[in-house]
This record gives sequence, structure tokens and C-alpha cells, in this order.
Amino acid sequence: MKCKNTIAMVLAGAMLLPSNAFAADLSQYKDFPNDWSAKSLEQAIDDGLLNGSNGMIDAKGLLTRAQMAAIVSRAFGAAKTASLDDYRDVLPSAWYYSDMGKAVKMGAFQGANGLLNPDAPITREEAFTVLARAFALEGGGSATLKDFVDGGTVSSWASESVAALVAGGYVNGANGMLNLKNNITRAEFAKVITGMAASYVGAEGVSGKTVEGNMIVRESGASLSGMTINGDLIIADSADKVSLDNVKVTGRIVIRGGADAVSIKDSKAGKGVLVSSPNGAAAISVSGGSVGTVTAKSDLSLSGSVSNVAVTDKATRDQLSKMNADVMGTDTDPFYGAPVVLVVLADKNRPTYIYDGSLVMGNLMNAAASLGIGSCWIHRAKEVFASEEGKVLLKKWGVEGDYEGIGHCVLGYPAADIPKAKPRKENYVYYVD
Repeated sequence: MKCKNTIAMVLAGAMLLPSNAFAADLSQYKDFPNDWSAKSLEQAIDDGLLNGSNGMIDAKGLLTRAQMAAIVSRAFGAAKTASLDDYRDVLPSAWYYSDMGKAVKMGAFQGANGLLNPDAPITREEAFTVLARAFALEGGGSATLKDFVDGGTVSSWASESVAALVAGGYVNGANGMLNLKNNITRAEFAKVITGMAASYVGAEGVSGKTVEGNMIVRESGASLSGMTINGDLIIADSADKVSLDNVKVTGRIVIRGGADAVSIKDSKAGKGVLVSSPNGAAAISVSGGSVGTVTAKSDLSLSGSVSNVAVTDKATRDQLSKMNADVMGTDTDPFYGAPVVLVVLADKNRPTYIYDGSLVMGNLMNAAASLGIGSCWIHRAKEVFASEEGKVLLKKWGVEGDYEGIGHCVLGYPAADIPKAKPRKENYVYYVD
């Protein structure tokens, strides 16, 4: 039975713009291939992601970091740029200066030691990491790579991202190899990104369609209605004032834009809503339908009816830790350094609200254990969310009503091996015939 009054919050004619909307004149490319890469290259050109030069598409040429920055920023319609003053190898006069700034602002690109290395060929694991960040992909784990001969060679900083692309079916490798340290060619990259973004939507929106694969809305003002997306729906960085009406998404609704509101009405998200906006707070309204858990990795203003809200923003996690410590009268971290905190609230108007909320806590901990994740019930949620600061947080998250904090369920990977369960106590269970 679904308890709608118990809320678990996790802290830690319109026209579709398909790949053939503007068919490219391939005859202009003297070296356009006739092999496995032809279809992906054509789609990448049609999508406005890949350009040739001097009548050449250079399919076998190595993709540079600057070229990839340009492709990713185009794919997500990025408009805002980050300051590149801290990077000494990117000159304002360079053709890629703006695109590199956009890619950094997106959080897709990161430099090291004051360098972005724009002219260097990008390796496969670097490219996969950039794509995982842009598409907000998670999961997979290191075990996902064990079936590949070279899975163990992945760099630690790329492991989760590469695993996420493999788990999502976007990267399959060849002959049991991922070749992670090799540089990626333009054709290889076209194959991967077109597999991750099947279609794009502009301001004209779309209605009454069934789309196979992920769809990206990369312009503001788009209206989607009466359609099914068998994949993820991504509201790109520059897309605001987007409305969904009777839209079924089998995957996630990923919101990277949405500063001026995303309206979700009578719609469904099979794998929930993820808010990860690099441009500041996103505003979302939800009415009707079933969107599942709303997970906020960035600041969020939420209105409407949502049963589960997940906030994984570190600043919010640290704020909750301090609030809990203040109740305890200490300056230590009551969450034991755990990166994710699940806060369970229950409606006080329900006579069984404490029991309902406690059952949610127990189920969360059991679910964590089944995934090999450590958990711990941390008290003082009642006091935290009875405070004025706590009430402000609830209002910000769109939680309305008379709710009481039941507990914090902190999650993380155990620092040591999980101990073997102790034998059941004698006479702990009584049987009545």
C-alpha cells in the first residue's frame, strides 16, 4: 500500500527536430566514409554537432579537447560561460575560447594544474567522463568493467563515469577491450554521442510522437504534449519555460536548465526527476501524473504535488549536519561523514504517522543493505524540522502541511568490511500454536 502522506527526502502540430530535420549535403565532404561510422557521422552533422573543414570530415582524425568542448556545448545549447582566467593555456583569441568557457560552466570540462590542454587529443576515458557529466549519468560501479580485459586500467577519476556509460549501453568496447587510454577519433565519438542523444527539440516543441532514445530540449519555450519518450528527457542548460503535458518518459527527466520554470503536468517519469543545473536555481512545478522521486543536486524551487524529494547538494547536507549538531549541543558531524542523508518526514494528521515514518526508515536501511551500502538511523529530525531554519528548508523544497521529522538515514560505503550478522537471540521470537 502506498502511503502518500509519508515523504522521504534524499540529501547527499508542433514539430520534432529529429536528426534528419536539416539533411546534410554529404557530397561536400570528399572523404566521407562508407563504413560503420557513416550513419552516426551523418546524424552528428545534421544535429549541428560536427562540422568539416576544407571539404573534409576527417572521420579517422583524432578529436581534440577543444573540439569536444564545442560539440558538447552545442548539444546542450549552452549559453553561459565560466571565467577561464585561471587557465594559462586558453587564449581569448582562440576559436574555441567561448566553447571551452561554456563546457567548463556546464561542469563537463575540468582542467588540472592551471591547464585545459585544448589542442591535445582527448582520450576515450576523458571523453566518456565528459559525456557522463553532461548527461548526469551515475551508477554502474567498478564491477561493471570487470568483463573487459582492460577494465582495471581505468583511471580512478574516470571509473564511475566509464562504468555509467557501459551500464547504460552507450559504450560496448571491441574484442573485450575498452581501450580507455587510446585517443578517440571523430567517427568513434560521433557514434557514442548520437547513441546518447537520439533527437533534439527546439522552441517549436513537439506533440503526439513516440521517440526512441534520449531527447534533449535545447531551446526555451518548448512545449511537449501527448507523447512518449523511451529514454531520458533532458532539459538542456539554456532551456527555460519548458512545459510537459501528458508526457510519458520511461527513463529520467533531467533538468539542467529551468531557471524560469519547468511545468510538468499529468506526466510520468519512470526513473524520477534529476535536477542538476550549473546555472543556478531551477524552478519546477508538478501537478498530476507520477514523476517519482525528485533528486536535486543543485538549488531547487519546487511547487506542486511530489511524494519524494531527494537533495544531494553538499551545502544542504552540511547545513543539515550543523543543524543536527546544534540540537545535540556539539560541533561534530552527527552524520559520521556520510555523503548522503535521507530525511524522513510524516504527516502528523495521520494517527499512525510515527509508525509509518519508522517503517519507511527501516525499508530505506534494508534497501541500502541489499545494495552493499552502509546506513545508520540518526535521530533529532523532529527538532531540526521544528526549527525556523528547518521550516524554511521544507518550504524551499515544496513540502507543505504539518510534517514531523522522523529520522535521518545516512548512507555511504562502509570504511571496513560489514561484520557477519550475530546469531538470533534465544527466546527472541515466540511461536503461538
